[in-house]
Amino acid sequence: NASDRGGCPMLVFQIPTPTSTPKYSRGLPTELLDNEILEVLESFGRPVRLNAIASKIDAEEPRINHRLDRLHSTGEVSKAVVYQNGCQKRASFFLWATDPAAFTGGDL
Repeated sequence: NASDRGGCPMLVFQIPTPTSTPKYSRGLPTELLDNEILEVLESFGRPVRLNAIASKIDAEEPRINHRLDRLHSTGEVSKAVVYQNGCQKRASFFLWATDPAAFTGGDL
């Protein structure tokens, strides 16, 4: 209260920090997003995690994850499931690539 601060009232202002809207919000066409995901995967030239793809595209991770799962179900991308140790029930992370040979250094 004011008496604890020597009798002087204290004003506190909260200034909202600007937030940027991801380039691919929910309303844009999925075909455009799918094409960009494939281009980004090709540009990396190696298997990458979801956060790297979403960051490069400037999109929300849940939306990119959904699109990657769809592209995987149609065979357009490959997915590696990584477990840090054998007794885990859930994967530590996933890696994505356009070619399954990317996971083996080209030896398939």
